[in-house]
Amino acid sequence: MNRFSRRQLVQFVVCIALTLLLAVRFAEPSSAQARTETSGALASQQAIIAATKQIDPECDRFGRCLVNAKMVFASLDVERLTSSLDQPNNYTISGWFSLNWLPAAYPGWQPSNLALGCRSSGCRFSGWRDNFTEEISGRRFWTARFELEAQEADSFFAYPFDQHWVKVLIQSTTPSTDEFIHYIDLNSFSVELAPSLMQGRNSNFKVNYATLGQQANFFLRNASNKAVEAGAAPQQQRDSKSSQNASTDPSEASGKPVESDLIFPVSNDEYISTSISFHLVRRTPAALLMIATPMLLILFNTIMAFHWRENSPASRFGSSGLLTTVSLFFASRVFRPDVDQLVFSDVWFIVVFIVITINNVILVWLFRFYKHRSELKRVGTTIPPAWKTENRLSLISGSAVIGVIAALFLISLTMLRPPAIPIAFLAGNSNHDDVGASVVKVIERHELLPSEYLINMPPGSQRQD
Repeated sequence: MNRFSRRQLVQFVVCIALTLLLAVRFAEPSSAQARTETSGALASQQAIIAATKQIDPECDRFGRCLVNAKMVFASLDVERLTSSLDQPNNYTISGWFSLNWLPAAYPGWQPSNLALGCRSSGCRFSGWRDNFTEEISGRRFWTARFELEAQEADSFFAYPFDQHWVKVLIQSTTPSTDEFIHYIDLNSFSVELAPSLMQGRNSNFKVNYATLGQQANFFLRNASNKAVEAGAAPQQQRDSKSSQNASTDPSEASGKPVESDLIFPVSNDEYISTSISFHLVRRTPAALLMIATPMLLILFNTIMAFHWRENSPASRFGSSGLLTTVSLFFASRVFRPDVDQLVFSDVWFIVVFIVITINNVILVWLFRFYKHRSELKRVGTTIPPAWKTENRLSLISGSAVIGVIAALFLISLTMLRPPAIPIAFLAGNSNHDDVGASVVKVIERHELLPSEYLINMPPGSQRQD
């Protein structure tokens, strides 16, 4: 019995030893793989630090080697910013976009992984053209031309004194680009406008100021493939051949309905977007003089109609002025945005219609009253001279017109007042959720002009006479 117990004990010990030996044998490759991955990451990190030290030898002293290595510098130069009155919600922005980064920090990364977008789905990006690449001191400089058609949901009631916001988003096309966008240095982000644009040759807007921001955008990932795999696993165990021809519907594969959280689960996935927002003020088109000048002349002629005499052409100025204003209204449709809402220039015509109508009513009364002045004088009624009444009515009507013009002028000044910056244009969010938005800086109008176009006069260089 003791001999049998010793044999069992020996067998038990041998089994444990073999089990431990096999466990160590299978664990060696995984640990070796982990050591290989760790050494590879360290080697890559050391290569990045070495490349950074070539540019900043003192980076170790301040512990900024990795941060400086990943830092990306960018600039946006806008050459043209226009919008057509036929499609007033569409804005065309074209210019140059430039990047400066360390290739060792982003191996294999290409500028084609970036794209420009806008807040709406009706956005057209032409892609990068005429690109130029150069490496200086270990860093890569890349610049390319772009054209973007952005669409905004704007209101044009204040036309021609309307103001608008246009947002340009720097977005990633691959998941690996998110880190690159995250490290774009917004404090040094340069936004410049071409002098021709500032002077109105390449734009029908004035850029009041620009804002820079960055936001982490969360989204839901469609995990239908995961649900399909989860539902098809039992089927694959029963029949591998039938599983290959199985339906892609997870409810058919598992035999039970699939819950919505398997199709659209709550995900922590996010992507970083950097935004540049422009505040635009429309340049008052000179074509509006073709509207305002005839309107003032028509009002002046209707006031002249008060100084009527029988069989005088002045008695017909009122009716002809109204017909002329209606014709001018339809002809001026080419000078207003193609929208189905009332704009401020339409209010001008409404005011002119009302003033001409009132003048016509007064003119009819004036004509009828003084037509029978002979009969009134015979019965002893005292009637003031016609020229006094005519002058009095002209003064009242002219003062009313001047008052209306002054009121419209004050309203237009109010419309031109720069508004507060809405949250939606401070960063990359396209909805009312401002979580994750960060405002970096606001660039004033005088800061948007490229500095290289200015002549810096050193102190003491003034001409001495």
